[in-house]
Amino acid sequence: MSNFDQIVERIKKLSVDEKEELHLLLEKCLIEARRDEIRTNFEESKVEYKKGKAKFTSSIKDLKKFSVIITCEFCLLVLNTQF
Repeated sequence: MSNFDQIVERIKKLSVDEKEELHLLLEKCLIEARRDEIRTNFEESKVEYKKGKAKFTSSIKDLKKFSVIITCEFCLLVLNTQF
């Protein structure tokens, strides 16, 4: 049994109160991790912008074009992924 499986089995044996406390703790950890990820992405974007490799815009036309590019790249990634 893997370490993760052992953890899951131990969680199943916790009381409802303990599970709720664990749930709240995990939510807080996920929020902090996401906040750190956003901060890292922001710092990387600032560096790219200073190098002239990133462009910030509020133009709806530009944002829609960027959205299509991301969507196409994601579709290609999915199509090239072996399941």
